[in-house]
Formats: sequence, C-alpha cells, structure tokens
Amino acid sequence: MSEDLPHIEILARYLNREITEDQLLNESEGLEELVRIAKLSESLEVPNATAMSAAWTKFSSRIAEEEKAKPAVVKSMKRAFPWTRVMSIAAAIGAILIATYLILPKETTIETSYGESNLVSLPDGSEVNIFAASEMSFNKGKWEKSRELDLSGEAYFKVKKGKSFTVHTPNGDVRVLGTSFNVYQRNDNFEVVCFTGKVEVSSNGQKTILTPGEKAILSGSALDKSSLDPSQKEPAWISGKVRFENASLSEISEMFERYYGYKLTFDAEVESKMSGIFLTQDLENAIKVICDPIELNYIFENNRTIHLSR
Repeated sequence: MSEDLPHIEILARYLNREITEDQLLNESEGLEELVRIAKLSESLEVPNATAMSAAWTKFSSRIAEEEKAKPAVVKSMKRAFPWTRVMSIAAAIGAILIATYLILPKETTIETSYGESNLVSLPDGSEVNIFAASEMSFNKGKWEKSRELDLSGEAYFKVKKGKSFTVHTPNGDVRVLGTSFNVYQRNDNFEVVCFTGKVEVSSNGQKTILTPGEKAILSGSALDKSSLDPSQKEPAWISGKVRFENASLSEISEMFERYYGYKLTFDAEVESKMSGIFLTQDLENAIKVICDPIELNYIFENNRTIHLSR
C-alpha cells in the first residue's frame, strides 16, 4: 500500500472489505476506535426512530465525556490525521441513514376515488374489496404479528383463519378470526354486516357478537343488532348495486356523489325519505330511481352537478 494513500480512502476500503483490519491499522494510526465501532455495528438490528434518536444522543454525549477526560498527549507524526473531516463524514453518513430510515414507507395505504372499487390481497392471503371513496391502511412489516388495519369508508372482507384480525374505524372496531363481513363507516354512520363466521363489534364502550345474517348499526350512541334479508349473501355493491333503506334525500345525495362523482342539489321542499336500489354503473338508472317515486325533475348543470326540482 502506498504511504501517501489518504486516511479516508483507507478507511473506506476497510469498510468495503477490500483490506483487512491488520492492514488498516498498520497503515494508519488513530483508527482503532472507528474500527471497534464498525465491528460492533455489524451485530446491531435496525431500531425504531425513537430508539435511534435516543441512542445517537447518548453516543454523542459519551464521546464528548471521554474526550474531555483524556489527558493531553503530544505525538510526533509525519502528517496530522484529519479527524475533523472524518467526523464530518461520519455525521453526514449517520444523518443520511437516519433520514433514510425515517422516510421508508411503514404504512401501505390504498385509496379509492368516486365510482371506483379496488380488490386488495393482504399479506396473509385475506382479501379486501374497498368500495368507492374509501381509504384503508396497514403495516406490512407488522402484519405477521398483528393483523390490524384502519378503514375509513366501506369495504368487504374475506379473512383467512389465523390470529385475531381487527379493523379500526373512527366510530368503532371489528374483530374476527376468519370470516366474511362488510364494514361501513362514513361521518357518524357505522354499520357492520356478518355473512360467515362470527364478528365482534365494539363502539362507545359497547360490544356485540354477530353471526351470519346479522348486522350491527350505531344508532346515536347505541349499538343495535338486527337481521338481514335472508336472500342477501354479500353486500349489494359487490354485484354493482347500491341499496338504501328509509334514507333522506340528503343522505342519498352523499351516496350518489360517492358512486358517480356528480353532486345532487335540490330545494328544501323536496326533501323526503325513500328506499330502493340503483346500479353503480348506470347513472341514468340511478337518477330515475331517485326522481320517479316522488315525481322530481332533474337537469345537469356545470361542475358535475345535477339539480332536482318539482
């Protein structure tokens, strides 16, 4: 090795396994501490962000204390070792590693827009069909230990048997072991329907167990349980239909915009409640389902708006 080879390059070659530790120490003085740190780091696991920050602070403090406690030693050297440059590079590398770790995606988030649904396969093989204007997120890295996800909107789940599977929503949680069920959560509305297996629903300190053909609805602060129509084997929207029961025109308008991307406007005097089913892929059919029973007229306006009137 050339005696003129810069210390930084020698250190880099050692870290890249191009030279041995003995060759490194024979070539340059003062690198023993960095070699020790490099060897220790090989057995470390990647900590979380909080642990990394705390460890770095503790390490920096320790180095400062040791440097302060060292007696002054004067050595005759051919060339001063560029410690300032080494520590600057080390600090920069540390900052890059921490920043890289912090920006790595920890959560997988899936969003659907108006009139769109998305079938997602989870790490354990469970399936989630996410309905229009909804958002679901989960952590792939933690999935094997904890099958948990967050949902805002509506989704139909087919869960593989295994450890507890939990769906968290702003209005309540759903916990199962292996089953198929639908979760609806929008604003203050929360509804869970069980199609197979058993489902535990909790909200506002209340819990209820659902079996196939049962549903739980959050009504005010109460979690009520009722039965489904025996003919309903899966959510209507899975087959391209939207079912609404005794819903106000205002509520239907929210559904309409979510499924079709058109906003419904109407005068206060036409407000009413109704029940029915409309096809998610047929805008004309949906308008007729809403307007025909209460004899409303409609007109398409600018900005994807439809106005209803007498």
